[in-house]
Amino acid sequence: MKKRIFNYVTQLVTLSLIIGFGGWSLWYAYRIYRYEETNNAQVELYITPVSCRVMGYVSSINCVENQMVKKGDTLLVIEDDEFRLAHMKNEAMLNRAIAELKIAEKQIESNLVDQKQYEGEIEISKIQLENAKKEFQRVKNLLMNESVTQQNYDKMEADYLKARKEVDIAKFQLKEAQLRQEELISNAAVEEAKVKDCESQLGRSALDLEYTVIRAPYDGRIGKIDIQVGQLMQQGQVLTFITNEAAGKWIVANLKETQLESYPVGKEVTVTIDAIPDKEFKGRVESISPATGTRYSMMPPNNATGNFVRITQRVPVRIELTDIDEASCKILRGGMNAYVTSEK
Repeated sequence: MKKRIFNYVTQLVTLSLIIGFGGWSLWYAYRIYRYEETNNAQVELYITPVSCRVMGYVSSINCVENQMVKKGDTLLVIEDDEFRLAHMKNEAMLNRAIAELKIAEKQIESNLVDQKQYEGEIEISKIQLENAKKEFQRVKNLLMNESVTQQNYDKMEADYLKARKEVDIAKFQLKEAQLRQEELISNAAVEEAKVKDCESQLGRSALDLEYTVIRAPYDGRIGKIDIQVGQLMQQGQVLTFITNEAAGKWIVANLKETQLESYPVGKEVTVTIDAIPDKEFKGRVESISPATGTRYSMMPPNNATGNFVRITQRVPVRIELTDIDEASCKILRGGMNAYVTSEK
């Protein structure tokens, strides 16, 4: 009796296993036939390194790891004493350059007045020359008739020659003033260039002073911080990382090249995330990488070297989550595993 019951139970269990395995095989075969799936997918988001734009010692750190910050919040402050002194020096140099430019412009104006004066003196000298010429000609005629003395003639001749020289001197002074005007204009241009150079240096020092306060570029969450107060920061050194929460999160599925046919751009897919296993999210294929993942590696494969091994390549595909709610989005973290399914 016991043996009969045992055989009956054994047969029942065996039959159940066969039916279960057969049902699972049919279900698995159905999914393979109808769906294209991959578990090589992760949650992605923008992670931006926050770096130092000037060299200096850390004065204070105003954030902690994993903290949510708003755009413009102060993350870190660098000692700014040297930058303030440099800014004050550049400001003084700019004021000096502006004063020198004003002096050069005044010299140009003064030289223009001198030119007007020399032009007037030329006109006066010409009138005096014309008058001296007439007097000299008159005396010369009188001398021929012996109506004047040789002394009067010599005096009129000297006055005439003097008037001619005075015209030449006035013209020379005008020419000299005109040449000096060109020199003064060139000097003013040099002073103006100095002003612009000082303005650029002042702007540069103002930027350096502003860069001593490092602010959040956008709303996000702070990552790992590897710095301490008093530490010397080099220009370009990464201080921490910040995630761009406003840009949202998406899925990157690394599909086999043989699966791409089932994932055209715009195709609706189903996404399951390991961190939220009880929910399925709708997604849409947003874009497909123009190259396989290995082509973006530090040392891409070179199949012409003679050590070629044919391996199925994977292509990154970006998938937008179309129906994810805010609560679920807050749970997601960059790098979380996901499972993507698409109908063939």
